[in-house]
Amino acid sequence: TTDDPRLVDEHHIFISEDRNHDYHMVEHCKKLLIDNLPFKPSRSIEFCDGASSQFKSINALAYLSQSEERYFGMPTIRLWWETSHGKHKADGAGGVVKNAASMSYVRKEVMIHTPEELMLFCLIELGQINKQSTYSSHQTNAKTVKRKFYYVKESDINRSTDFSQYKTLKGTRSLHEA
Repeated sequence: TTDDPRLVDEHHIFISEDRNHDYHMVEHCKKLLIDNLPFKPSRSIEFCDGASSQFKSINALAYLSQSEERYFGMPTIRLWWETSHGKHKADGAGGVVKNAASMSYVRKEVMIHTPEELMLFCLIELGQINKQSTYSSHQTNAKTVKRKFYYVKESDINRSTDFSQYKTLKGTRSLHEA
């Protein structure tokens, strides 16, 4: 805002019982995110790793090619980093969640057995429920860093999209932008 011109770093973290983590899951989460934004973005710029099951497969690229139709005229630019963990800012956001949950377990403060329990833990300790985190390393300056958590049920993910009309594009492993 003009009153406070600092850039806000907003992390949207999706917790799910779904273990596939495929392109259908990615698209479901993207739609959930867009539907929950307080504004309509003019475009989507995505920074992703090169995981083929999520971002570089024929089906993931088919979703990408249809982004303007699927997301209300909003084009998508997808940039790929190398396929490995810990190379992008999102990996750090996930690391905060994993570290907080692990430390809670080690300290025998909270036992987390299900994705629902992890979601509740995150809402209380790291995010949207008004409680000061007991983890000093996870406290955030609320004006510059925000976390929003979403719970995704496996049954909510539509895996019936058919992309059989698309053909494999050779050389996608070497792409860094689409």
